[in-house]
Amino acid sequence: MPVQSVASRKWPLCRLLLGRGKIVMPPAPTSAMDLVPHLRRCGYGEGRLATPFCFDEVTVPVAGFAGKPWDCWSACLAVVDLVGDSRASAARVGTLGAPTAFVAHGRGVDWWAIGPDGPRGEPRFIAWSEVGNALERERESLLPNRIYATKLRKPGSGGDQLWFFDAGLMPVVEKRRGETLTRLVEEVIGVLRAELGTRLQARQAQEDAYRTVFWLLAAKILHDKCVPNFIHVNLTDVDDVFGRIGRHHGETSRFPPFGNSGRPTIDAAAKRISQCGSLADVSSESLSHVYENALIDKTASRGRRSRAGRSYSIRGELGIHSTPSVLIQHVLSQLWPLVEEIRPEDRHVFEPACGHAPFLTAAMRWLRDWGGADGPGGSHRYLRTHLRGLEADPFALELAKLALTLADEPHGNRWDLVQADMFAPNVLARQAAKARILLANPPFERTRFPGEGPSGSAVARTRSRRKVDEMLARLLPNLAKGAVIGVVVPQGFLRSAESRELRKTLLEDWSLLEIATFEDKLFAHPDQETAILLARKEPPRAPHALAYRRVRNNAMSAFTGRLAFSEESRVHQAALSICGSYSLDVPELGSVWTFLREYRRLDDVAIVVKGFEFDETSIKENPSAESPTPKRGFEEVVRRADGPYGIHELPATTWVDFRQARLRRQGPVPRSGVPQLLVNYAPAGRDRWRLRVLLDWRGLAATRRFLVVRMKGAEVPLPFIWAILNSPIGNAFVASHCGKQDVPARVVRDIPLPPFTNREAGFVVRLVEEYLQAVASPPAAPLFGHVPPHPAIALRRLDGEILRLFGLPPQLERELLDYFRGERRKGVPFEFGDYFPPDFRPYVPLHEFISPDYRWATAGEIARRLEPVRGAAALAALDAAERLAAGD
Repeated sequence: MPVQSVASRKWPLCRLLLGRGKIVMPPAPTSAMDLVPHLRRCGYGEGRLATPFCFDEVTVPVAGFAGKPWDCWSACLAVVDLVGDSRASAARVGTLGAPTAFVAHGRGVDWWAIGPDGPRGEPRFIAWSEVGNALERERESLLPNRIYATKLRKPGSGGDQLWFFDAGLMPVVEKRRGETLTRLVEEVIGVLRAELGTRLQARQAQEDAYRTVFWLLAAKILHDKCVPNFIHVNLTDVDDVFGRIGRHHGETSRFPPFGNSGRPTIDAAAKRISQCGSLADVSSESLSHVYENALIDKTASRGRRSRAGRSYSIRGELGIHSTPSVLIQHVLSQLWPLVEEIRPEDRHVFEPACGHAPFLTAAMRWLRDWGGADGPGGSHRYLRTHLRGLEADPFALELAKLALTLADEPHGNRWDLVQADMFAPNVLARQAAKARILLANPPFERTRFPGEGPSGSAVARTRSRRKVDEMLARLLPNLAKGAVIGVVVPQGFLRSAESRELRKTLLEDWSLLEIATFEDKLFAHPDQETAILLARKEPPRAPHALAYRRVRNNAMSAFTGRLAFSEESRVHQAALSICGSYSLDVPELGSVWTFLREYRRLDDVAIVVKGFEFDETSIKENPSAESPTPKRGFEEVVRRADGPYGIHELPATTWVDFRQARLRRQGPVPRSGVPQLLVNYAPAGRDRWRLRVLLDWRGLAATRRFLVVRMKGAEVPLPFIWAILNSPIGNAFVASHCGKQDVPARVVRDIPLPPFTNREAGFVVRLVEEYLQAVASPPAAPLFGHVPPHPAIALRRLDGEILRLFGLPPQLERELLDYFRGERRKGVPFEFGDYFPPDFRPYVPLHEFISPDYRWATAGEIARRLEPVRGAAALAALDAAERLAAGD
């Protein structure tokens, strides 16, 4: 017979104990279990209340969930008994994922809000005599479906009205739980590495090691969640584990790898995993954190290198990547109003290149109806027939099955997940015909496609060799009218010439809902700037506007914690179709570039071409063709753009014999002897100071690592252009118009030029000379009363003069300069701070702000210079003047 809590027993007002003549009152409520009857009246009935619930090394006396599965996403509230102080007691359940917790003690309960750092603020105290009434008043805010919808950030959930809800909780809970699992997995992989050694160098051995650890971990998770067929599994019996997991995945031929000699190592790994704390709370997202971050690359590939000379990466081999949960939730929250316009029976979700199915598991939560007429089983049948995934890698598909199982336990594992090459004929077309909701984070790599000939025309649908472009080209035409998409793309897709036709299709046949761009720190292993495209398949109706959002690296934590964007605006879709490139890239500082759109461009006065390109094999075959020192018949070459050189100097040069060295591309003609500017082709940094532009009066030959700028005539002095390109205008234009990979010549050609007179150009040239002299020489003593400026001051004066010539309104100039706040300027051998103090609010042009007249006119300077009035006669005169002014 189950133990019944004191609070759930039916006590009369008093009981007469026969034979003793004593009246015994029911015991006063003091424990977590005494809240159970009240929670049941708030919607926590059968299947929604765990008494107790264990996770990791923590036991929660009472935990309320929105429904099965019980994990950090469905967790709504926790009730614990007081142990020590109230805050510490509530903090013990911080990683459960419940946004609120009650701490029970003798006088009543403390009601806490739980945030990413644990209990927030001070609790609301409720006396036991008031608990029933208090929870009845708060019933709407405690309803499990409402808390769950708020955690998902569903539109209309009213999360801003729940006093205890913190949007930053779930990303931190997922990360911390994932980190705990990752440490466990790394420890186990370390055991495999130590014992198996060189046997892990083969690719199949690495995959077997990865699979072994995840199968052992999966068995532990399914066991702790009491999934049928795993309740009684012996976690230390490797044969039993592999047999059950194999049947679960439909792979009955799987056996523990590494043979008899490796069996003790596998047994030791199984024992270690079986001994960890309860994993009953683990969600699919926590498991994906392990998949993304477990260090098998370092473990299995030590010393091994790929053909290209880089460290071997099983992550790259298996295509391992994980879409951040916060990004997925944002995509679904924005698409959901459109999804609700699709009939429920037509809400078929398709995730191509699904990996471990992050979008499918999240979509499952959004589509699930725990209160449906058919009950949980009916909801499972609906989900099983409305979620589809496609993946080429069998191991990733195993993870996808496990992720969906965890998100829908205790139901079975019959999910519509297909192992196939999505670029095989008609594969994507068939799947698209069934889908009304497309969610994807496809691979960005370039490749050849099946059956493709040398020209790439046999099978490929686009000129691009990027998988994401080819995937969209095959899917978009086959999706039904009214279908919605949420797709992660590289930012290059928004502007590259090879993606033009796809963008044209999107702008003409689709109504764009949102474009959001992210710098390169969104993903756990950052290397690319990304964007998301949200749209519905229907031609846009004028004046249709879409949301355009950005997240910069310095604000990435604000996005992952609170879904806060660095910048948000509305853009008319028709405006994106005006230019022939159909660009979806809306540059930052748009108001600045709009103001300057009628100005001349660098292309009007100069040619900008890429430097020549060596045939590197000719250098390797003839090492004597290159020399670090001058030789007769050799030509001095600026070969590399890396290194710590500044904008005031040239990098190290080398000498090349062009009679032996072959060229793949000629570059500018003539190759040398013409005064020029050298612009770094690779960005000088991944922030906003991108350019290190060099003055080269001798006109040395330069390789393709530089863009060569040569004047078309004598109208504009070369140092004048050098000052513009190195200025905030030049750097901001490049940073806002291209990605972080390279600096295209087309972007440099389009940099605006200010109007100027010959006198103004001459003054800029003198400021350039002043800076070059200041930075090249040590601080000098005053000469005839003249003190040479510090190079930082000289450079600031030069920037101020360039901005004065552009004539931006003070507010726009300030917006431009604040764009660089907190960024380190490249190519200068000194600290170059922000242009304005952080608390400086007035809109003052830079050339005025740094001028002596402005400094002397500030209130502080005036107060410092003026002597206070102390004479009696003077004070009397001032008093008389004040009375006269007041009319006395």
